[in-house]
Amino acid sequence: MRQAILIQAMAAVLATHAMADDANDVTIQVTPDGLIATSADGIPVWRARGSEASMAGGGSVDARGFAVGDLLLSDDGSLLARKHSGGGVVPMGVGGEGDCPSWDSLTQVTPPPPTGTSDSFAPLLVDRQHNIWVVNTHVAGDYALQVRRSIGHGGAWMPIETISDTTKFVSQPEGTIDADGNVTIVFRDIDGGYHLYSIRHELATGWGPLTLAYSSATFFQAIEVAADEDGDVIAILDPGLNSTSVWTDVYEASTDTWGQPEQVSPVGYNILLPTIARNRSGSAVYLV
Repeated sequence: MRQAILIQAMAAVLATHAMADDANDVTIQVTPDGLIATSADGIPVWRARGSEASMAGGGSVDARGFAVGDLLLSDDGSLLARKHSGGGVVPMGVGGEGDCPSWDSLTQVTPPPPTGTSDSFAPLLVDRQHNIWVVNTHVAGDYALQVRRSIGHGGAWMPIETISDTTKFVSQPEGTIDADGNVTIVFRDIDGGYHLYSIRHELATGWGPLTLAYSSATFFQAIEVAADEDGDVIAILDPGLNSTSVWTDVYEASTDTWGQPEQVSPVGYNILLPTIARNRSGSAVYLV
């Protein structure tokens, strides 16, 4: 299958924390395309296009306590409301009415694979610095696990990295990011049995070695992972086509080791294709 991955980033969504952390340093720029508010480190926090951006002027202004034409801004530079063309005031926010937030232009992250090869992509990851992590299984005869990371969400990307190409297969890769920004990716290999491998990226040291987390003579599927507030990674899996239970294997950050898998679903329930979720802080992880 030939496909390329395209990314669009809604700046107002991804930059919420940056706006709150640098509230007093938000700057509004008047450009030919409209108004763009950016944080002190240059990350866009909102954008206004269309009629409300038609006012004269240029350059940049301090956002604190500033109102521009039909736009109402808070003291921290966030966009609260705009005047509706038919009269009245429209409150703004993520998913609100109007031209803000807006979508950036499409960015090609990975090129179409050459004939005879294929790419397949896991769900995207977003870290606390608002970087997007694309996890890709590349097949060109042999299997390879690849990652590409954005530099913020302004359209710049790091080169594609091949982080593992020594297993026979790379099946169902899933990733998670803990509160410290460490990335863990797990996937299944099939080679004389069924194997769960993991590989971690830590901010201080980069990618570590490929680690065998679990092996079984029987099929397993439905791999999902989540990280808790301590940096531990919980992997869940369905241990067979005819299984009615859910098993978990846990990576303990304090010892840098994977434990022994165990059944976590209640006896007597018939469970298929489980998933896992966590709250924002990682203080609670849910089996669904």
